[in-house]
Amino acid sequence: MIHDDDVITSNQKNQTQHNTHPPLQYGLTMYNATYQTWQRMIPNFEIPIFCQCVTLQSCGNSKLMLLGGWDPKTLEPVSDVSVLDIIKRWKKGASMSVARSFFACAVVGGTKVYVAGGHDNQKNALKSAQVYDVDKDEWGVLPEMEEERDECMGMCWDDRFWVVSGYGTGTQGRFRSDGECFDPATASWSKFHNLWPFQSLSPKCNTNSTLKSSGKQCEWLWFLGNEQQQFEHEEERRCSIVQLPNSVTGTSSSSSCVSVTTLGDHQCNQKVFVMSGNGSSLKKCNACESEGAFVLERDTSNGNTKWHHVHTPLAFSGFPYSTSHLLI
Repeated sequence: MIHDDDVITSNQKNQTQHNTHPPLQYGLTMYNATYQTWQRMIPNFEIPIFCQCVTLQSCGNSKLMLLGGWDPKTLEPVSDVSVLDIIKRWKKGASMSVARSFFACAVVGGTKVYVAGGHDNQKNALKSAQVYDVDKDEWGVLPEMEEERDECMGMCWDDRFWVVSGYGTGTQGRFRSDGECFDPATASWSKFHNLWPFQSLSPKCNTNSTLKSSGKQCEWLWFLGNEQQQFEHEEERRCSIVQLPNSVTGTSSSSSCVSVTTLGDHQCNQKVFVMSGNGSSLKKCNACESEGAFVLERDTSNGNTKWHHVHTPLAFSGFPYSTSHLLI
């Protein structure tokens, strides 16, 4: 996961005197869910701010990729790609043809990484898209989307690349309700309406998709505050509701900013890792400086759920902007 951590003694959010702390520093963190250990991975380069973190597990040797984001010094979007294999060896990957940040990104088919949208160094929303072949270390250019989509969300569903919501250059902050889907079989985009009903809420830090163990059914997990009431009244949507811990939802009525990634879906046991950005600190834990994180265990055969608190040391308590997982 890509973290924004305070480089000295405490979480910057909890400080009243802001002039005593340096800016947050981005880093790459690994949490081992089996042994419940945290580890900071230190590459031989500066990690771009807001870069996307994705993992590939079907390419012989599992890999982690960091794509795009901002240069830490100039705060300009970059086209950089860095690849880490399972033996912790970094290499420079082929750069994207367009420097972009806040874009949609997803792995499709095991060895292809798709990117679309985001914005350039002039803060112009993009409709361009590309696909990266991990085996060949090459980028291919895709047809443009119909709409500009900054701060959009990307996911793989039914072996296709979905780009959900986002906004155009002239409508900054007003998130679209529609999305577009790229089908590799036809090399074309299709537009879908009524995918995201919340105009003021980004799907990027409030949702995650997970593929069921059958490989044929995809679930889209949403983490909502007051918006849940609006969602429940839309009868055409099929959903089940799982109560979140107070430390995730916080005391405010608005949605929390959460980072979520699936930890696997074996038979009927689904695990989801959740880390909040504005919890209420109601969870008291001597081992955690802040709220910590949580793992949701869900029995998909009967809907039963259970939350497990994850002890989170101070050095790893910052909000993770981008997360992914590997099964080893």
